[in-house]
Amino acid sequence: MTTRLCLTLAVALGAAGTAPAQEALKAEMKQLEGTWKIVSAEMFGKKLERELDLEKVVIAGGIITLQRPAGRESTPVPFVLTPTRTPKTIDLLAVKDEVARLWKGIYAVDGDELKLCLPYVRKGVAQGEPVRPESFDTTGRSHLLIIARRERPRE
Repeated sequence: MTTRLCLTLAVALGAAGTAPAQEALKAEMKQLEGTWKIVSAEMFGKKLERELDLEKVVIAGGIITLQRPAGRESTPVPFVLTPTRTPKTIDLLAVKDEVARLWKGIYAVDGDELKLCLPYVRKGVAQGEPVRPESFDTTGRSHLLIIARRERPRE
């Protein structure tokens, strides 16, 4: 039931807009599809010293999965893009314990590099609604910047 609600919301949010916006959205979705290996991450303007508990970003069919190392659970999350904004925005609809939360982020693709910047909220810390990052600069900000490289299929 919750998954159906999430997907319905994602489709409804993505369906709004004009024909040129829809064409831009389709092109952007196609460009993002695939598996991206995380090469670095930073927060508060500094590279994360310890290993990030994520290995890959997998994007397919309107679903993004931040994959954890082998044997650890990864959760697929529906998302909605707005490629016509500057910076481009991505909204992820995460559901945990039947509670939906909208994570508002930004992204950029440059060739085979993906930048994904999301608000970071520590577990157990009530901080109100997470705020969408305005740039990829994390200096002094509680934002997680992930940089990933596209994995090419083996031939």
